[in-house]
Amino acid sequence: MHPHNDQVDHEGDYAHLLGQLEGKQRQLAEAGETVELFKDKLDKLRSYNDSVVAENSALQRRLAEVEEQLSLTQGELERACQEQKNSREQWKVQLEAQADEVR
Repeated sequence: MHPHNDQVDHEGDYAHLLGQLEGKQRQLAEAGETVELFKDKLDKLRSYNDSVVAENSALQRRLAEVEEQLSLTQGELERACQEQKNSREQWKVQLEAQADEVR
């Protein structure tokens, strides 16, 4: 074997290794870009999730307020209904008393 042939072989090996290295670097760069895209998507999802959680909390507070208001209104209605019943009873008693007087 000539030293020249050895050198050609080494240069071929070197070129091959260099090609492999460049290929790996490209793959690594692509993987890095993919990771960045996923990180970006994850950040957006986290942000969206946070806003949904905040909106949910606000809705729960509003629901509690509405339920409280409903409870108060129901209490008022029950009182008004009771007052109306009492008033009717009083009218009935008065009318019966007047009817007795007429008799």
